[in-house]
Amino acid sequence: MINSKTLSAVLLSSAFILAAPISKADDCVVQGTTLSPDQITKSVQDLGYTVNKDQFFTNPVKLNDQCTYRVDATDASGKDWELYVDPTTGKLLGKKED
Repeated sequence: MINSKTLSAVLLSSAFILAAPISKADDCVVQGTTLSPDQITKSVQDLGYTVNKDQFFTNPVKLNDQCTYRVDATDASGKDWELYVDPTTGKLLGKKED
């Protein structure tokens, strides 16, 4: 029989796992030639976002098993986003509200 503390711990752990598909990965190695920081910034701006701060595109993170660069940006309505951009193409692969 499961007591309430054990059940709460299991549910909390499950919620964390489901809510965190993005992870910093030390083993995340970008395959191919990466775009320059200016090129990544331009691709984000071309999508209608403003990059919020200086971005250093040297620490890729994994999104669904793909290495991406995380870019903190603001859309035209003023909403803040974490954008996940392919470092070799500049293509937007995902986003979440910041």
